[in-house]
Amino acid sequence: MTDPCLTGDDLALYQAMAAQMAAETADRPAAHAPVLEYFHTEMAAPRDQDLALAHLARLPLQGRVWIYGGGSFTRAILPHLRARTDIQLEGIVDRNSQWVVTDSGLPVIAPTQLATREFDHVLVAHVSREPDMVEALTKNGIPATKIVRLFGNPDFAAAALATRSAETCSQAAALAPDYLILDTTGMSWQLIPDADLARLLPPERTLKLFLGRQEHYADHGIYPTLDLKQSASLAAEVMRTLRPKAVYLRTTCQLNGDGYPVLIREAAPNAALIHEIYDVAMTFPGPYLAEGWGYSDLTERLARAGTACSFREASYVLYKSGGSPWEPFRRLIEVPNGLYYPLREDIRSGNPAPAPEGNEPFSILYAGSIHTRSKFTADSAFKWADVVPFFRRLAAEDHARVEMFNGLHRGTGGDADYAEYLEEFANGPIRYHRAIPLAELVGRMSAHHYGWVAFHRPDPTAIPLIDKITTHNKLTSYLLGGLPVIVTDYFTHVAELVRDFDAGLVVTSDEIASIGPRLNAADYRRHVAGAERLREHMITANRNLFADLAKALP
Repeated sequence: MTDPCLTGDDLALYQAMAAQMAAETADRPAAHAPVLEYFHTEMAAPRDQDLALAHLARLPLQGRVWIYGGGSFTRAILPHLRARTDIQLEGIVDRNSQWVVTDSGLPVIAPTQLATREFDHVLVAHVSREPDMVEALTKNGIPATKIVRLFGNPDFAAAALATRSAETCSQAAALAPDYLILDTTGMSWQLIPDADLARLLPPERTLKLFLGRQEHYADHGIYPTLDLKQSASLAAEVMRTLRPKAVYLRTTCQLNGDGYPVLIREAAPNAALIHEIYDVAMTFPGPYLAEGWGYSDLTERLARAGTACSFREASYVLYKSGGSPWEPFRRLIEVPNGLYYPLREDIRSGNPAPAPEGNEPFSILYAGSIHTRSKFTADSAFKWADVVPFFRRLAAEDHARVEMFNGLHRGTGGDADYAEYLEEFANGPIRYHRAIPLAELVGRMSAHHYGWVAFHRPDPTAIPLIDKITTHNKLTSYLLGGLPVIVTDYFTHVAELVRDFDAGLVVTSDEIASIGPRLNAADYRRHVAGAERLREHMITANRNLFADLAKALP
């Protein structure tokens, strides 16, 4: 079924995007060469914080210095930079300067503003985006002589590799695994969690190499794990040392991992490659990649080259994309492949709440990201994600009561940022909660009728392809508890599934504000039955794909 939000122009655009990637990567050696150069230079050094802090005193900085990057790593290095008597810290540069909160006392400006300031050096220190930051500075007129890098500094890279290389390879060789897991994502972006993957890759024969960011690291005790601190050079060296039978790769474009198939093919040419893709860069428009995650033109090209390599040379590719808009891209995949639904079969629960009686309102569950109110201003890029006004209206008109669980509010440490929500929705028909574990969330679904996957985005041209093709975790989480869903039709793939299985309500952006009467008229019991059929369909599809993965392993 083709979604009403999907126009002929959209399909033509997606077909053109797919054709561009195919043409751009047709010459494989030419497409792969810059990817390998990037990994062996830009991502060579282990992102070891202790080594980095020790190296700060030796960086060739002097005079008035700005720091590019306003995140956690900058907070960690500030005291060490302030200990240097030969520099004066002027401020922080960040592409999201309007959102950076710092207690450093330093001003925060955007890269576009730096050229107007008088300074001697700008320090670029970021665990994964230094090349993109350098490109942004150069585009904004900053001379290369004023740019000093930390992790991209050749002296630091050589020293860090010398410290880690021999020990890492020795540890890996002692385990003598048949299989490797290269995990560039960590705990938040997995399709098949380690507990399930262990049925395919036995822990006693498998070693996991963690290549993601430190804040995403989680050792579940299932696989022996080496944290390579994002060093592609160490990963290549381990692969050459071990010569594994198979490599299972996890990537998501949010963390810049799309290029890794090229590195694996160079370092382990005879290994079977299974590529688990969470989100892929080619399905995001360039401005979205640049503004959302700091991609440069270079890293965007490298991501497409890595994806094309996987589509042509992997043993199996699994993804969570589907629906009509995904087809032009899926047809590029020349190897066995399939859609895996991000659904935790082991924690599914019972039934949702019984149908309301009389004038009793429906109960809606929203589990997802809720940004701070400061990000919901009229000109904000996040304005479309503000679901609270719709919930207020539903509650005020007695159509529904709502429980919200904010995936961005983890623990009491975020209470200050979300104090307004905690206070306003402590009681009454709308309740606000911090994030809770998925199993606990699913257990609470028996008190609700529908899960919410609806957002107001009336301009179809502003909707990125990824929203149209992804299998939302919200959907699969709600289905674990048997909840039918309310979904906006521009989520094409999810809307197709909900329509095909009659598993809830599909609405347009304009219908959200007045959804109350339609909700009251819905055949809730039919939707519950449809949600159960959809859940069982996903479970069966995942089991079949798992069997195909087993066949791809030597």
